[in-house]
Amino acid sequence: MDQSPRKRRILALWFPWFAAERVARRHPALKGRPFVMAEEKNGRRVIAATSRLAEEAGFEAGTPIADARAIQPDLPVFDTRREADARALRQLALWALRYTPHAGTGQDHTLLLDIAGCTHFHGGETGLAWDALRRLKEFGFEGLAGIDDTPGGAWAMAHHGPAEQRIGILPPLSTPAARQDLLAHLPLTALRLDDEAALALANFGLRHLGDLYEIARSDLASRFGETLLMRLDQILGREDEPISPVQEPPEFQVAEAFPEPLTNLAAMEQVLARLLERMCHILAREGRGAGRLVFSGFGADGRVVDVAAGASRPGRDPRVWARLFHEKLPWLNRDVGYDFMQLSALATAPLSTGQTDWQGRKPDMAALSPLIDRLGNRFGFDKLQRQAVVTSWWPERAVTRRPVFDRPAALTWPLERPRPLRLLRCPIAISATAPVPDDPPLFFRWQGRVHRIRAADGPERLMPEWWHADGGEEEARDYYRVEDETGQRFWLYREGLYEPGRPPRWFLHGIFP
Repeated sequence: MDQSPRKRRILALWFPWFAAERVARRHPALKGRPFVMAEEKNGRRVIAATSRLAEEAGFEAGTPIADARAIQPDLPVFDTRREADARALRQLALWALRYTPHAGTGQDHTLLLDIAGCTHFHGGETGLAWDALRRLKEFGFEGLAGIDDTPGGAWAMAHHGPAEQRIGILPPLSTPAARQDLLAHLPLTALRLDDEAALALANFGLRHLGDLYEIARSDLASRFGETLLMRLDQILGREDEPISPVQEPPEFQVAEAFPEPLTNLAAMEQVLARLLERMCHILAREGRGAGRLVFSGFGADGRVVDVAAGASRPGRDPRVWARLFHEKLPWLNRDVGYDFMQLSALATAPLSTGQTDWQGRKPDMAALSPLIDRLGNRFGFDKLQRQAVVTSWWPERAVTRRPVFDRPAALTWPLERPRPLRLLRCPIAISATAPVPDDPPLFFRWQGRVHRIRAADGPERLMPEWWHADGGEEEARDYYRVEDETGQRFWLYREGLYEPGRPPRWFLHGIFP
């Protein structure tokens, strides 16, 4: 089998006026007007970003707002909100999952998409890039695109490629020397360096990538830092640069696009049914079952809405999954409509093709799976829990709660030490009378009622677990199983060892069936 790494082709989508365009989407009155974004810098309010019209009017980042207002007194000014910009960019990265499962965000309001193997749906790399730019412009975000084998090269072509064409494409990597020649004309700002490093390079008369080729690497590192060498190696393809996906790529995925946005719930159910059939066919071919599926609607306004369904046991029956999704579909916001819908399998597991018959006993909660699935999808699987054994002789520490579909632990309940079916959360202090210190009580009082003991078994002495933080403060316990005259059975214990002059302290800890 070929173990070579997967070939990558990266599409970078850069939005030069992203911060201003995000504000313009919320203030339609700004359409056709230049405006700027401001921030505090060195005690002064300066322009942090501009709209396209403001840039064409000559306003630049770093200009004091007072100077800008002197030129245009009615210039609208908005405060920069970088966190809101980051959230909006992430939302666009989620929207970009319609093109590829590998989409993330880069610096300077840029999206990075690994489109290898995804371009044939759109007529090639150029067709995919134009489709993304067209749709994004309809959302109000005007962008430029770059395509290369590396994220650094794609970023550089989006920022410094042929602006009049809006898409800059570098051919697949050939020889290192040919790639160096191809990139030599790019400005050093294509290396994604900070302002201080770019200024230092400019002060030495270095302007283009080709200017760095003849300088020894040790000299570059000593004068300008290791970051410069890392960025240079990344853009030249010498060092790999991963993309941090905005969402974990699914194991399997199917999708369907529409010429007109869907707003009808019945039509969405039909789309889901078709996608489920395709997904389950793929799972059957791969010998796997899904534990969690996500149905995503990509809105015509750029929003993405997800509804998820999970199962306690992996499965690939489309009818079962359709029932699990049935209650979730109304959550889809149908105000705008969806022009693309996608079904993703986020968690799968091996699943044999054979089915056990009604006599083949496979207890692992198969009979409860339909109930667990319905309750989990309605209330959340984290709300469904089961009891599990923990290695501890101290009763309240010997049990814990785990998700109902977790693999059972290898431990089992200690049959040689019977325990009550109902263990009280906290032992309840009671008054009891015993003839001698080590004997079970003759009777005890609880909830205003006297229980006279007719049978008892014990004591079972449990010592504190010294390795716990509070082990030194706890005392030994002598447990008794007792039955009163009415047939009720209880689990009582006396706390502490016998000491003359110290009255015994009795507690009720559990109730037997």
